[in-house]
Order: sequence, then structure tokens, then C-alpha cells
Amino acid sequence: MNEIPLSNGWTLRYSPVIDLWLKEDGVLLVDHEDKVRLTLILDEESMEIKQIDNTNASFSIDPTTRRLTFELGETEEESEPRYWE
Repeated sequence: MNEIPLSNGWTLRYSPVIDLWLKEDGVLLVDHEDKVRLTLILDEESMEIKQIDNTNASFSIDPTTRRLTFELGETEEESEPRYWE
């Protein structure tokens, strides 16, 4: 499981099978077929979940630890993150 701190103080945990694409205003989690599974739009005060594809996936929010977890049910090798500018 990979983790990345978000700009709004939350932590995003995501399955190693997913690529992380960082955008100027948010984060995309993309599967090994380049299909967007989760889109988070961030600003200084809030976070908006724009899309969740729950096919063979689990998603949870823990407000106590301020942790979002998104994990695919598949098991594949971890891929390197890609960055958008």
C-alpha cells in the first residue's frame, strides 16, 4: 500500500497496482489499463471526490486519522507514478 500526504492535511493510501497522476488541482488514480478509477479535486479548504469506479475496488474514509484508502482487488506489480503538469 502506497501513501501520499494531500495538501488539505489528509493522507491518501492506494493500491500498488494503481498509478498516481498528480494534477495542479487534484489527484487521479489510474489502473494498469490507464482507466481513471478515482478523481480527487483539492483546494486549500476542501476535497471533492469527483469519480469513484468501484469495480473490484474498495474505498474508505477514516475521519479520525484523516486517511482515504482506495484499493483494487487485483494483485499486480507496483508501477511507477506518473506526473502531469
